[in-house]
Amino acid sequence: MLALGTRTYVPRISLIGRLETGPTEQLVMPSECDSALATRNTKSVSFDDKISFLSVPEHYHERAKQVTLLQTHHAWLFMTERHVFKMKKPSRQGGYDFSSLESRHWLCQEELRLNRRLARDTYLAVVPLVRDRSGGLELDADGCPVEWLVKMARLPDSRMLLTVASQGLAASADIRSMMRKLYRFHENAPIFHFSTGGYVARLRQKIETWTEELLRPSFALPAARVIELSELLYAYVEAFAGLLEQRQRDGHIREGHGDLRPEHVFLVENAEPEIIDCLEFDINLRRLDSAEEIAFLAMECRHAGQSWLARECSDCYRSEYGGAAVPGHLWDFYAALGAMARTGVSAWRIPDPTAGERSKRKAIAYLHDARHHIALAQAHR
Repeated sequence: MLALGTRTYVPRISLIGRLETGPTEQLVMPSECDSALATRNTKSVSFDDKISFLSVPEHYHERAKQVTLLQTHHAWLFMTERHVFKMKKPSRQGGYDFSSLESRHWLCQEELRLNRRLARDTYLAVVPLVRDRSGGLELDADGCPVEWLVKMARLPDSRMLLTVASQGLAASADIRSMMRKLYRFHENAPIFHFSTGGYVARLRQKIETWTEELLRPSFALPAARVIELSELLYAYVEAFAGLLEQRQRDGHIREGHGDLRPEHVFLVENAEPEIIDCLEFDINLRRLDSAEEIAFLAMECRHAGQSWLARECSDCYRSEYGGAAVPGHLWDFYAALGAMARTGVSAWRIPDPTAGERSKRKAIAYLHDARHHIALAQAHR
């Protein structure tokens, strides 16, 4: 349980499992502003005001020449030449409520803490946007916080894994370095224990949830293909329930990254790769088999047209853990499960009139990938 001022936030953890962690980290808001600042701070600052302020290069201590604004589903990104400042959106959906400043502060702290596991040189600090004594806004200064941002070093797009690979500049040594870092990360990550049958139940639930999502009429995805995929995944879980339960008994279910895509991997020159953008807002999304996490990465590499990267990821993982420990059919099952999830994430944008057709093509491509991998899982049995 994390202390946040006078309130508490209890992370969502499934009742069928428990996480092995160290001492609870206490995250607290800064001390209260003095009365004069607090009075001024009662005047609300709209998100339009915050975005306008942060879009001006002169408002950054580093004397930025320009600021590029990008928007994701959950955040605004303000990119200077040297840094990225991420400001969370005040979202309230799907059981999550980050509409308060307090909750967004906690979310920023979690993003920093969790991402420094794999990108310590990239994630630098959580900084406040404040009202100063004159009533104006100032970034990373003393005053009453009106917003919190995650400050990161800006990584060059040219060093993104897929970019380097597409240019023929990624070597097997780069992939081995990445995989060694991930191997150490998983080996040291907290283990998640389930009650008997709990892990298999969770996989069934995951399949059921994504099946229902993909069958939403507004997406208009081919229902027969979705149902066929769902049945094949269910059949695998039933056939290999013993293997899956043994995986969790052997301690392979860990608190991982949760969104290990190749666009989140940067091959830094003369240093270990930096792996960014883990899923910070829900521990359940980071709770998975280490083999599932790497199979997901390999699936995404193949989807992007870099099959050799997918093979390198698989070969490196098995060489570390031993090929017999991760049979090929399990690898492909996890890849199929990951492709099903990516089908759903792509489908969420289908109703968007500006991206609908492109998103639908992407969703169907991932659906095809999922069918490909579960077919391989069947063939390897």
